[in-house]
Amino acid sequence: MQTTREHLVPGDLQALNSAVQANFAQHSQGQSVFQYYKLINVLWTLAPNPPSPEPGANAQVPLSYGPFISQGNVPVANTTLETYVQGDDCNQCHQYATIAGDPALASDFSFLFGSADSAIKKSLVKRAKAFETLKDHP
Repeated sequence: MQTTREHLVPGDLQALNSAVQANFAQHSQGQSVFQYYKLINVLWTLAPNPPSPEPGANAQVPLSYGPFISQGNVPVANTTLETYVQGDDCNQCHQYATIAGDPALASDFSFLFGSADSAIKKSLVKRAKAFETLKDHP
């Protein structure tokens, strides 16, 4: 399947991407995955003050800072994960992102934290601690 971006990356960000990608490639001798990273756009809130109460350890979903805008006021989307919803407002879905273990607690708009369950998998914790021991005491 060929996927295309509905909204082009702004020109100044294209120039920034080229410079940053070249820097990563040069300093890592072409070994860094970040030399392929591309900043698409950024979002910021129109709200002049943080919400009250401010999000923190017990922030509940849905989490919202109000409306967000981007450079050029165009929708921002990851074409790999959001191929068919590139025109949607990010907050429509991301305000419902939660942390692992509690579907009521907000994770600051990222769905990655909902999968962070290694602490409940004791075998993974033991392997991580064994690695630390080997690393610190060869």
